[in-house]
Amino acid sequence: MSVVKFTAVILCDDIRREISNKDILIGVYSGDIVVPSFPALISAAFWLEGIPETLGAHELQMRVYLRDKPPIEMKVSINVNMPGPFGLAVPTLQILVEEETEILFEFLDGETWSTLKRKKVIKGDVNQPFAVASSPSN
Repeated sequence: MSVVKFTAVILCDDIRREISNKDILIGVYSGDIVVPSFPALISAAFWLEGIPETLGAHELQMRVYLRDKPPIEMKVSINVNMPGPFGLAVPTLQILVEEETEILFEFLDGETWSTLKRKKVIKGDVNQPFAVASSPSN
């Protein structure tokens, strides 16, 4: 049985915690990660929302890697003392990307690695893919 069910996973540049206990997500990647050239150094922080399946202390095993590269593995300790959703911030990693690839973020669920987030890293113009229309103020 799984320790936690993840309901949201966001990849961004950085995560900060307010004194009010809210998380601030900085530089959220909503689509592909577009860089003007390679090599590129990418800041990657993962914010997760999870729902615990069981109360108590648990150690979660996660890993981040570029397709065809060895993973960076990490362990995160959580202590669930009440049921309900919680937020979890994985500290920012600096990832050197040398060519078009994918960043993968996985969670060890029992004995199986489960992909929580997958983002393409591509070379291109860093422009908005759409125009944002604003309404006139009265």
